[in-house]
Amino acid sequence: MRTITELNETDCVILKSNGQMLKFDDGQIVIYGQFEEAVEDLEVGEMAVLVKSLSAEQRTELIRNIQQFNS
Repeated sequence: MRTITELNETDCVILKSNGQMLKFDDGQIVIYGQFEEAVEDLEVGEMAVLVKSLSAEQRTELIRNIQQFNS
């Protein structure tokens, strides 16, 4: 099972204009290994955010999502 400790310092997600993290069609949060990769995928109103910069609530959501898709 993947945990937050297995994420790298450079891992990031895209926050959509509504504050939600970008997800695949199946609901899994998209985690980018490099900030530049996320920036290339940005659409209007979105921003790339390093995982370590997420709020506690967002980190909890990410951890639960990782556990859900790796169980």
